[in-house]
Amino acid sequence: GVLPFVAEFVYNFSIFKLATSVSIALFRIILIDCCLYVILFKFKCLRSSIKAVLIASGLLMFCVDFFAFYYYGTHFNESMMRIVLQTNVNEAFEFFSNYLTLNFIILFTASILLLIFVRYVLIKILFCKHFLPLCFVLFSIIIGVIGTTAALIVAFSYFEKCNIAPIRVYEIYSSLRGSDENYKALLMHRPERISILENKSSIPYVVFILGESTTRNHMSLYGYELNTNPKLSIRKKNSELFVFTDVISPHDGTTECMKKIFTFCDYDSQKIWVEYASIFQILNEAGYNTIWLSNQELAGLGNVQLFFAEQCRKSYYTALRDFASLYVPVDGELVELLDNALKKDMSLKNFIGIHLYGAHIVYSYRYPKTYNKFSHSDEKSGYRGITENQKQIRAEYDNAILYNDFVIDEIIKRFEDKNAIIIYISDHGEEVFDEIAMNGHGIEGTPNETRNAFEIPFLVWMSKDFISSYPELYEKIANSTERPYMTDDIIHTMLDILEINTPDYDPSKSIINEKFNPERKRIYGANVYTKR
Repeated sequence: GVLPFVAEFVYNFSIFKLATSVSIALFRIILIDCCLYVILFKFKCLRSSIKAVLIASGLLMFCVDFFAFYYYGTHFNESMMRIVLQTNVNEAFEFFSNYLTLNFIILFTASILLLIFVRYVLIKILFCKHFLPLCFVLFSIIIGVIGTTAALIVAFSYFEKCNIAPIRVYEIYSSLRGSDENYKALLMHRPERISILENKSSIPYVVFILGESTTRNHMSLYGYELNTNPKLSIRKKNSELFVFTDVISPHDGTTECMKKIFTFCDYDSQKIWVEYASIFQILNEAGYNTIWLSNQELAGLGNVQLFFAEQCRKSYYTALRDFASLYVPVDGELVELLDNALKKDMSLKNFIGIHLYGAHIVYSYRYPKTYNKFSHSDEKSGYRGITENQKQIRAEYDNAILYNDFVIDEIIKRFEDKNAIIIYISDHGEEVFDEIAMNGHGIEGTPNETRNAFEIPFLVWMSKDFISSYPELYEKIANSTERPYMTDDIIHTMLDILEINTPDYDPSKSIINEKFNPERKRIYGANVYTKR
């Protein structure tokens, strides 16, 4: 089949990486594509059909790999297939409308033409009647072996995937299906009985807002050059909102982050995440009325969001969307869900989880037109060489952050007359042409990994009634904002706030506790994080 070596050329700009990629590509072409063609030469009845299947499927695989290498620096893998299977029609349209730029289309078309030409020339060389084919094969094998060894040494082993397209797809799907079968088996191991050692909880309203794809580096609360947080900045000045300045997420994907945000699982856990009690199970046992409000997806394989939502006593969604859904509400519609819940679903102690769609791609779809404030002319920063079109995408992201500021403020307004505390974090961050020429997330463990995909906001708001009722807790929170933290430990902070103790609770992992350990390592991707 057609091999994705041109995609690797596009990604590999350094001479060494380019040479390695070229040699491996030649090795593949000889041993997989051309040799297979020669072997089938004697079976004329099968040759045409097999050739057509290999070329068609290989061309499709090339397109997918080209896209993956161009934007993420890696081949199409299990994680990407999972995203495809969990993506509805609307999300797919948003995704491709965001990434199918004119530059990408031109480069992709040129690469296809080059690939066809190279393959044609190589086939001609193989079938010529002189000694050249043998020399060429031997030379390519030698160079290929050297290049493959070099690639393994410098950890570019992701070049070493099978490139016969049907086999690639089967291997990826089999791996994915195996993962989901394991997921179903894990559900049988989740703890049913929750042990609580101490329960002094009394806070009437605890609200936990989980944002989406929001990096703190585009929030004026954290010093960003554009005023993307006009409403929350006022609350900060009034000493009712506290901004934690040095917090990161454990991953840059929603599913993996949620596994660690809502359970005791962290990077050095001895058990898998589902074997730990979740915050919702603990709060149910502690007598809280747990409610889940979401603007996120219900459909999909191994839906972790649904797994946690079902643990709450009640759950509501802006829309019951499935694979074919075309409509994605803006987060402001969650406020109406909240209003309805406050009217009919409240008890003496309430824990309300709110899952936003935040600043997810495509950014211009995340806010009403009335929030179209920033444009490319307002964008003065970004990576070196940023284009006008990329500046416009940055501006749309900043508009999404501005609207997010409005939504959070509207949620806060609903609790100003109540004894309430509100905690807001984002699941992970987003790269938006800040350090490299790409926008998005899901780049963990790839050469495109940047800090922006992990550096997230962490905000705590407290009402006047709450401050007067819990003055010591107010002081603890106010004095903890500069501490280094990673949100795989946030369940310990929430239990500390609620004064609930369980066997897995560790005060050294609560950012507001006097026993907090600021020396605990923070890992993002394969790197140990230190604040810039």
